[in-house]
Amino acid sequence: MIMTKELEIIKKEFPTEGRKIPLEEIRSKTLQDYHQYMRDYPDSHYDNLTHEQLVQRLAELNEYKDDGLTEEKLRLKLKKLERTRHINIWHDNSCVANHGYLLCMVAILYDPAIYLTNEEYKTKTGKTVDVQDVVEKPHLHFLARCRSSEDEQIVYSETRLSCLQKTATPLKSPDGNIIKDVPRFFKGDSPARQFEDGQQEGGHFFCNCGCHALMIDDLAHTQGCPLYSIQERVDIVMKHGTVCRRKTLKGKTKPLAGLSRPDLEQELAARGIYDGKTKQDLQRLLEEMHAIQRLPALLVCKPKAPLNELHLENYEILPVEPIHDVGHHIENLLLELPHHLSTTEKQAMQESIASCMGTKETKRGCDYRETLIKMTSYLQQKKLLTDKPMEALETLTELQRIIYTSDEARSPQLVLRYNNQAWYHAILLKQLIKADKMKKLTTRKMAGVYFHDLVAHGGDMLRIVSGRSANAEEEERNFKHHQDNYKENKQLQRVPACPKCVAESPSPSKEKEE
Repeated sequence: MIMTKELEIIKKEFPTEGRKIPLEEIRSKTLQDYHQYMRDYPDSHYDNLTHEQLVQRLAELNEYKDDGLTEEKLRLKLKKLERTRHINIWHDNSCVANHGYLLCMVAILYDPAIYLTNEEYKTKTGKTVDVQDVVEKPHLHFLARCRSSEDEQIVYSETRLSCLQKTATPLKSPDGNIIKDVPRFFKGDSPARQFEDGQQEGGHFFCNCGCHALMIDDLAHTQGCPLYSIQERVDIVMKHGTVCRRKTLKGKTKPLAGLSRPDLEQELAARGIYDGKTKQDLQRLLEEMHAIQRLPALLVCKPKAPLNELHLENYEILPVEPIHDVGHHIENLLLELPHHLSTTEKQAMQESIASCMGTKETKRGCDYRETLIKMTSYLQQKKLLTDKPMEALETLTELQRIIYTSDEARSPQLVLRYNNQAWYHAILLKQLIKADKMKKLTTRKMAGVYFHDLVAHGGDMLRIVSGRSANAEEEERNFKHHQDNYKENKQLQRVPACPKCVAESPSPSKEKEE
């Protein structure tokens, strides 16, 4: 794989080292380990299905359209659905013992098209198992020495892309059937999503949908800000601007940073913008890019390659991550809401929070979720709050319940309920907490990224995948475990962040055997 000069320079500036389990090995292992939960029907099964049975099965999967497909095409469509797995990717960066580490994990997305439901598995084996919980267990892809800067993290994008490209090669199941794997989703906290999308971290455009920070309080506006697809982001960077494209092809990881006035004028003219007199005015006009500062991370080393050649045509970044968005929104609400209630209500709510939280110094997301449930139940039973504050807590509790629900419970009715509850919760907060009377938080903090993600994008995400699949709690829990193992490995070899060197390095399991 050809590496850009920019990445070569970055590699020379700092040492890179890490351990990687190739994605191909993870795919093979999960195919073997989870085969008992798969349908994995032979070709003869599909050949014997009648037209009515094909239509019924596709309707069960919400994949049937009365578009005049022949019986043979329906058969091929069902076979493809039931033999295609989807890959879910997560990564995060953390500092341990004064060193930064980048941890990347991979999971297979639960899909009732290819995996048995809980009831089907119980009927087949007589055992009660949460199939989604088993199948979506995350697996370590790589752990590398890496600080939190984008330039250093991008260096590892090359080896990630190399592994993802190899998913185009299908695998054979234990029964000899061809199984295809598709990189489908990336999930993670807000900084990780921004890095993966090529979005500027923080600033006025903190969300990948391009909503301006000054408009976050306008619910109608936020609902009208659709998320950009990977291809749309590539087009914005590579097709709509000349300077941006030229610098991207030269390997600049931030092609719009530090542009001269002539370059700014040329870039804006290519985008059809001819206003602005001073250089500062011209820089502000570039906000029409909504803080898209570069190509998505996986495409930096292959800027001209079509997505289908990279096997990334279906890849997208999930806009909501429950453990962070739910937990931090609850934290903000419990901190600000009591100060907008009557003295009696404020005292009752603060006493309930103190009783639930206890004397914990470190409060995790699960602590806030548990506090919300217990406090809401107690205040509701004792009738210590008036209608609107009580309903604000109840709607948030319901949002939390829905977004942590399994895929089996997901339905159009549940998605509609989530959207209704999200809007009602947002309207209640606007009525209870006035922007000009904030006590503990700013308006941007209260209605910021966590609130915005849940209200503006939570319902859309639930239409395509369950919130449980988007939840990174298991990955976050594994972070410390893998870091400890990494530090204890006394024979750790320094491995350059290129696909060939990292792939040829022995896996931790093999090294242990030796």
